[in-house]
Amino acid sequence: MSNKNTIPYKIYLDESEMPKAWYNVRADMKNKPAPLLNPGTHKPIMPKSRA
Repeated sequence: MSNKNTIPYKIYLDESEMPKAWYNVRADMKNKPAPLLNPGTHKPIMPKSRA
């Protein structure tokens, strides 16, 4: 990285630093977030159907 103030896009963790448990915050949210948008079409991204 050329600038020390740049936010890295990858973070490397040692095995001891890896999370041992996760918590699904979205399951407890009263108001669900808006769907993710496709950056090209600006339309909601739909899950791929299984063929």
